Amino acid sequence: MLSADNLINSQIRYNATNPQNLKPQGYTDYDILDFKISGPGQCLVGGSVRLLFDVEVQNNDTLEKICSYDGYSGGHAFIESINTSTALQGSIETIRFYQRQIACRARALLAPEDLFNSHLVAEGRCNDQILSDKLLKGFVPMSYANEPYAEGTTSLDVCLRLDFALNSFVGDNLLPLDRTGAITVSISLPRSASALFGNSDIGGAQTYLIKNPKLLYNTIADTGKNPKTHVMQVRSDFKQSINSSFVNINSTVPLTANAFYLNFIQADKENNNQYNSQACEVLPGVSRVSYIWNNSFSQAITYELDNVVDYLSNFKRAINSSRDGNSSLSLVQNAADDCFGLGLAFQTYVDLRMQRLSINVESAVQSGVPYTAYVHFTGIASI
Repeated sequence: MLSADNLINSQIRYNATNPQNLKPQGYTDYDILDFKISGPGQCLVGGSVRLLFDVEVQNNDTLEKICSYDGYSGGHAFIESINTSTALQGSIETIRFYQRQIACRARALLAPEDLFNSHLVAEGRCNDQILSDKLLKGFVPMSYANEPYAEGTTSLDVCLRLDFALNSFVGDNLLPLDRTGAITVSISLPRSASALFGNSDIGGAQTYLIKNPKLLYNTIADTGKNPKTHVMQVRSDFKQSINSSFVNINSTVPLTANAFYLNFIQADKENNNQYNSQACEVLPGVSRVSYIWNNSFSQAITYELDNVVDYLSNFKRAINSSRDGNSSLSLVQNAADDCFGLGLAFQTYVDLRMQRLSINVESAVQSGVPYTAYVHFTGIASI
């Protein structure tokens, strides 16, 4: 954290960097944006990293044709994955399903009315697909009121606080860049049918275009009064198909975890331009869930749940350990087939690099209508 010692004879610098693979015409499906963070003699101020860009959708000037993104995710819906690495330490964090992570966390942390807060509005977040459709249509200045729609339209611009390691320090958040070397933040963009939904032209005549992307971050002069180790919260994830009434999900992940959570979507709705690919759908007929892992004494621990209230409360606790604040998790939202998830907070740190976590789910899923489960883990890493 910034302290008096850090601020002596120092000043905060506001930095901006462009992607190394510069494309003036814009970026679209499957493109990769590589950003470098560097500064000899400087410390990165953790929590200050922002991604700024404009979003334009081609052939989106017909008001009656719906073209929306997930309102809970906002501009994060246009990011598929993020890999963070340093020149000296290598890979720090890889989030492969970033869209799903954000969509899931937002539903557990935010109520619909929270999405009107200014810092979330800046991220393009809103509480329904009607508003996100209007935002993607762009803004027409009053001076163009009597002109053709496309003539004076400006694109939706967003400023995202990326939910990743460099914005999730635990304790001291001033990272000496001489210790890490250049930090690379590599962002992969999703297919249009994953980021957008609403009509059959998406992915064909209608594709998104990301323009003017910049990575913003703050630095401060390195005073040399830094701890030897910096700790940050990191995340990992994977997905698995569910095509029967009983499924066992088990895996090792490359981190020491304190919580995990799952969200679901019907398989044929993924990357389908008619449906929201970030919806956290209700897994039908869940009757029992059990989580099994070993504690530090190699003793097997089994945690069983058998009702929807416990499913949702533990899901929220896995994402928000404080249990405070509103959320969109409710039986009403579940009735609309959204805002559902499973999860558990370990209440300690479990090394999942050396042992497997086993998740058993009994439900009414049938092979003819499979679902996809996304499993996300949170833990810590040190530099």
